[in-house]
Amino acid sequence: MKGTPKGGSRILKEVQNWRDFNIELSEDQMLNTGRNYCKIYVSPYSDLQLDNSPAPKPSGIIRQHILSGLIDIYKSWQKTLEQFDTPYYLKLWLYEERFEKSQVVCGIGPYVNFYDTTFQIAIENAKLTTGNFQNEHERLSQFSWQKAHDLEHHYATDIEDADTFATPEDYQASVTWYAKKKVKAFATFSNDGAEGFSQRLGTVWLGEIPAKQ
Repeated sequence: MKGTPKGGSRILKEVQNWRDFNIELSEDQMLNTGRNYCKIYVSPYSDLQLDNSPAPKPSGIIRQHILSGLIDIYKSWQKTLEQFDTPYYLKLWLYEERFEKSQVVCGIGPYVNFYDTTFQIAIENAKLTTGNFQNEHERLSQFSWQKAHDLEHHYATDIEDADTFATPEDYQASVTWYAKKKVKAFATFSNDGAEGFSQRLGTVWLGEIPAKQ
């Protein structure tokens, strides 16, 4: 297929299988657990990296197909949720720089407001910049968007006691790493005695299509 990277045909088939597997929202699961989500479980983008190296990122036509799948899943889930005749949370979390973390998330009952504090909002009623999502410009324009910060949180407790390290040098390297990261932190926090800092990795767009009245 033109424009498809090496191994792309296999990956595109896996994208289609992932989309088809998740397209129907389980009513039984929603009634039993009150929430559900669909992450991008497509190899190699969701594979565990044993050597801590970064996982490959979807790009080009594969990224386009994954985005189309996320929107298809969102729209299908919305139809199911509207049949419940109860308030619900349903949003597309669209990560800009870390697209592979994008997902569709929903909740009912006690989970309607559960995710309201998951992200730090940068701009309400933001205009999605579709430069990276041009293949779905028309359908993405149907969503209302919030622009939020994609944050990674680090805690002081991440640095274990010195005697848990193989050598004093390893312990000192960990302390130095934490200190350097903290200097460039987006924000620091202290919650119930847990201290740490947040590192900004990019932008995440929170999109929803208003429910039918």
